[in-house]
Amino acid sequence: MKKLLFIVAVVAALCAMAQGQIGVTYSDKVVWRGFELFDETDGVAPQLNFKAAGLDVSARGLLATDSGYEKMQRWDAQVSYTQKVDPFEVTGGYGYYYLPDSDLDFQEMWATLGLPLGRVTPRYTLVRAEGEAIEAAWLHVGGVDLRLTDEARCFAEITYNDGFSPLGGSIESGWSHVLTGASIDVRIAERLVLTPAVYYQHTLEEAVNPEEDQVWYGVGLRYTF
Repeated sequence: MKKLLFIVAVVAALCAMAQGQIGVTYSDKVVWRGFELFDETDGVAPQLNFKAAGLDVSARGLLATDSGYEKMQRWDAQVSYTQKVDPFEVTGGYGYYYLPDSDLDFQEMWATLGLPLGRVTPRYTLVRAEGEAIEAAWLHVGGVDLRLTDEARCFAEITYNDGFSPLGGSIESGWSHVLTGASIDVRIAERLVLTPAVYYQHTLEEAVNPEEDQVWYGVGLRYTF
């Protein structure tokens, strides 16, 4: 909890010096790291974000629209920094995930190496996740981002999970899932953008998600200030 409060304090300090965004996203499923957090229940994610000279600080909630999922609802705080190291982009980050109604709080540290090639960016991310009720584990995520236009983009990625589970305990190591997604920004006012998105996940490990194939959608609305 102290780490979460520290990151929120950093966010507040950035308010006067960075570009900020506030928004909310609705999705008909909440899937994270391959795991469906609220079964078939819809979710909403309010978010606050600040960016300044490569530094990115954000706070986000993952909340179910129905009751009965209070133990898995959480608040995320993340800090990352991106540096261009020609021809690569290198990002290092830290995230703390606070679940007020359970003992499943955990934290992550990650590093991403990306290779921008025009509108295509192959990338590799190494993640270390751990918590008091969650066994420490590594995740390896390989993917590619494609910007079709200035407004439209898509991605595909595959994850090797060394045993991490946000539901508590651990799972067997192995390739866990393949995820793809596409989204488009629709500007509805000078500072207001609507972003519909669709996602498809093919699960390779039943312990991650018992459903082998899943499709879901989301709609985000954000205001820049």
